[in-house]
Amino acid sequence: AAAGLPGACCPTNSGEMLNCCKITDPTTIEEAKCEKYEGCADLPGLCCPTADGTMLACCNSGAASFAEKGIFSSDDDEEEDEDVGAPVGASCSANPGCSALPGNCCPADDGTMLACCSDTDPENEAKKCENNPGCAALGLGGNCCPANDGTMSECCNAQVNNTQAMCSENPGCAAAGLPGACCPTNSGEMLNCCKITDPTTIEEAKCEKYEGCADLPGLCCPTADGTMLACCNSGAASFAEKGIF
Repeated sequence: AAAGLPGACCPTNSGEMLNCCKITDPTTIEEAKCEKYEGCADLPGLCCPTADGTMLACCNSGAASFAEKGIFSSDDDEEEDEDVGAPVGASCSANPGCSALPGNCCPADDGTMLACCSDTDPENEAKKCENNPGCAALGLGGNCCPANDGTMSECCNAQVNNTQAMCSENPGCAAAGLPGACCPTNSGEMLNCCKITDPTTIEEAKCEKYEGCADLPGLCCPTADGTMLACCNSGAASFAEKGIF
């Protein structure tokens, strides 16, 4: 946490246990913070050494490595020497979107920020439909807040539990046997069945109530979208006649 690494660390999504998982002593963490060293003061997290054991060039000569403090083995420290100067959190393994890649990714050793790094950008995470309750309840995928075209979806502002959008939570849509979201649908459309709330009206529209439609499921006379099927009796009243649509 002190290193400011994003995502999972102990282990990472790829199952790797990062070196920073071994750093638990508060004093050791405090002594390693960048802010404690004049040359590193503008950097975030741990610098002297970093969470992976690297001693940055900006550290004072008196800073002790984690290997010297007995936290990492000397072998660990030697293995990390080749990455001297790498920013905290630069390793691919420290970034969930890049965890399957070796070396440094965010940025890479040549300073390039790989595309997979964006998977851990808090701003990008906030855009995802799944991270916005109103959009997640509708089962939307991708980006919603805003979408890739820059538009802000209506579900982004939802402050209530949007299980009410599910077909199963709306009597007319539930009786019709419709799955998923109905009021509205995932595309934002409000289905006609959302208007059908009267139990008597729903009962009278059920397929099973009409001999010619008895083998059909849900609503037939009329259907949830207001269509009167041919199998209905001539006496069946449409939702329009009932003033619903």
